[in-house]
Amino acid sequence: MARLKVSSAFKIESVKTENGRYSSLISLRAQTTSGFVCEDKVSVQFFIIVCNSILFIKYSTALSKYGSRGEEVRTIQTKLKRWGYYSDGIDGIYGTKTMNAVKYFQRKNGLTADGIAGTQTLKAMGIMNSSSTSTSTSVNSSDLNLLARVVYAEARGEVYTGQVAIAAVVLNRVKSSSFPNSIAGVIYQSGAFTAVSDGQINLTPNETAKKAAQEATKKATKEAKENAIKMIKAGKLSIEDIPQFFTSLTPEDIKEIEKELMQTV
Repeated sequence: MARLKVSSAFKIESVKTENGRYSSLISLRAQTTSGFVCEDKVSVQFFIIVCNSILFIKYSTALSKYGSRGEEVRTIQTKLKRWGYYSDGIDGIYGTKTMNAVKYFQRKNGLTADGIAGTQTLKAMGIMNSSSTSTSTSVNSSDLNLLARVVYAEARGEVYTGQVAIAAVVLNRVKSSSFPNSIAGVIYQSGAFTAVSDGQINLTPNETAKKAAQEATKKATKEAKENAIKMIKAGKLSIEDIPQFFTSLTPEDIKEIEKELMQTV
């Protein structure tokens, strides 16, 4: 589908209508990304409606922003403070200091620095909003892409096993209580990776980096499932507690664990 873009140049002119009155019209020039150009004149009222619709779409899809309150804001503040972007209190109120910290995070990570924690910013922080329609599969896909990016940025000149090792370092840190408990949290932790500070994290990874990230992820998932099963068999863990202790495991992984446990009974 071709996307529409409206040129910034437009003019207002007064024309005489059929009833003898004068009405203001705005001349607009529109062009699709495929190159098709069209020009037309619209009423001022219609132009205002279109502009308001665009603004509504842009800002209604924004998630946390200045003036917002709640748990999502508290999570944003906690992560930004842990990573060194925010130094104020964790109060769940999206004030000026929180907004400035979000802008700082956005600038450092190649995002639009508007101070609004929209979908892309939350994704970079490893936060999924409750209104998002993304499934656990898409979250994992996002994490995998981010992991591949850090592998490519940090070790694209290394042999394949070295690239897998970089991905494994990130995943091992996620498991450690000394580090953030998400892939995004570990990667964007202040000072953790040179690729974040110099912007190379935003480079598009090649197929080798993607494969390395996938291999490291598969190994980590297999190890986590094996450890969870051992703990359950030893009476140290219940199925219900798996998400709390093994945050990298998806609902699908937990179903596989249940199935395996039933087969061993």
